[in-house]
Amino acid sequence: MCGRTSCHLPREVLTRACAYQDRQGRRRLPQWRDPDKYCPSYNKSPQSSSPVLLSRLHFEKTGLLCVSLAVLELSL
Repeated sequence: MCGRTSCHLPREVLTRACAYQDRQGRRRLPQWRDPDKYCPSYNKSPQSSSPVLLSRLHFEKTGLLCVSLAVLELSL
């Protein structure tokens, strides 16, 4: 079971759980990129896509993005 994760929340619940405060102190919900790639599962393999919350400090936009864990491991 090495490298397995769990992310089983429905997309709407996960979006609310990732709410953040903007610079004016307002509560904001992140926008999904490629939302159809998200597939909730209690047993995600390393090759499956998982949501990642990205900050605009490092990228063009703040948002939720589904990526493969294998891609993340290569970029570290």
